[in-house]
Amino acid sequence: MGKSDEQKRLAREREKQVVELRLQGLDFDTIAEVVGYADSSGAVRAFQRVVDTRLPKEKADHVRRIELERLDAKWRELEALLERDGLKATTIATITVAQLRIMDQRAKYLGLYQPLGVELKTEEDAVVILPGSHLESILTKFAEYTAKTDEDDDLPEAIEP
Repeated sequence: MGKSDEQKRLAREREKQVVELRLQGLDFDTIAEVVGYADSSGAVRAFQRVVDTRLPKEKADHVRRIELERLDAKWRELEALLERDGLKATTIATITVAQLRIMDQRAKYLGLYQPLGVELKTEEDAVVILPGSHLESILTKFAEYTAKTDEDDDLPEAIEP
């Protein structure tokens, strides 16, 4: 059974709050606590859902730029730590793992993990293969369409390219 209109409205309100708090610089653990998610993964998924499907492309790109700048700042902090003398191997390993996570998150924000193509089957069992480059334009058009169908006032005003 699908969600009621009230449940959908409440979910959108929570998503809006997640994006607003993230743009203010709060981490996802804090956001999850404030908004009422069990853990940070719920806040992360809500944030990604809004950025990927409900924001117009230019606003989503603006949010991604902010997130990439934050990741770059964290990377520089970790690099500075690595320059210290006398670090234990466990500390170096911990910093390296954090850097790998930053690299992974950057790749996700930049869309580097997108499939090379998608194979679709029609009702007549014909196979259509879409190259990854077409997939991006289809997803962009879909995101623009869904952004137009959602109420504009339920997205944070602070997202301006």
